[in-house]
Amino acid sequence: EIEVGDWSSDVCSSDLDAKDYACQHMEELYAQFKAEAEKRGVHVHRAETAEEANRIIARIAKENNVRKVLKSKSMTAEEIGLNPALEAEGLIVRNRSG
Repeated sequence: EIEVGDWSSDVCSSDLDAKDYACQHMEELYAQFKAEAEKRGVHVHRAETAEEANRIIARIAKENNVRKVLKSKSMTAEEIGLNPALEAEGLIVRNRSG
């Protein structure tokens, strides 16, 4: 017989510790991520507000002559109102099913 025990409290505690660490070291972690991503040719954009994030995304689309956007569902996109913002800029937005 295998005894499972109460591991759920350990997992939750570990998750909370990781979140606390990330919150306390956000700038350091961001700088590390940005440096590593840019080494690999990624362009990193940072927005302070939802509106700024939407403007950055719309600008990138327009600079690349994008007219239609196909995107997967994302809680972040929902929270910042990305679809309506892109549509307001004249882009056609479709969510990928599935």
